[in-house]
Amino acid sequence: MWTSSRKKYLILFSIILLIGLIMGFSFLNSIDEANKEIVLTNINEWLINLKNIKINYIFSHILVLSLFLVISFFILGMPIYLFYIFYNGFSLGFIIASLGSIFGLKGYLFSLIYIIITKGLFLFWSFFYFTYLFRIGENCFWGYLKNKNYRKDKLEITVKKSLVFLSFIIISDIFIYFLGGNMLNIFKFLIN
Repeated sequence: MWTSSRKKYLILFSIILLIGLIMGFSFLNSIDEANKEIVLTNINEWLINLKNIKINYIFSHILVLSLFLVISFFILGMPIYLFYIFYNGFSLGFIIASLGSIFGLKGYLFSLIYIIITKGLFLFWSFFYFTYLFRIGENCFWGYLKNKNYRKDKLEITVKKSLVFLSFIIISDIFIYFLGGNMLNIFKFLIN
């Protein structure tokens, strides 16, 4: 059952992702023309070789998100999770702005398709994952203040739920690894 605090977390994550998206979008316009040209050239070359690319987030997500689970017990993870969400929004905004600058309206459309295919499931599952990590941090915080065994049963359930969402993220990463490049190639006609 979703409590109001969990809904507040989802709203908070959405706002931070949106702020990151806006800042990533505006970042491309803030860099000087020489650097902008280098970035856009590299992105264009990457798109030319898209057919041979495997999109692999599996190991980085396993490493980073497992580390996040560990640091959630130390309460310090909360600002780091928020930064990670911001970073993902920033990179998505930068992708949208870059492809839009190179290919115009078709570039914007392709960037949205790219985001849905490569990051859509990750963002969906990670919002739930981070919600449970925040709950772990809350339980640990109140446990440290009151006593060491405060709501230990609730903490165990929350950890198990976060592990379920972590496994969903890994499964979606495996799916993207094997099928993501092929799915993107279907829409490559937009940028040719």
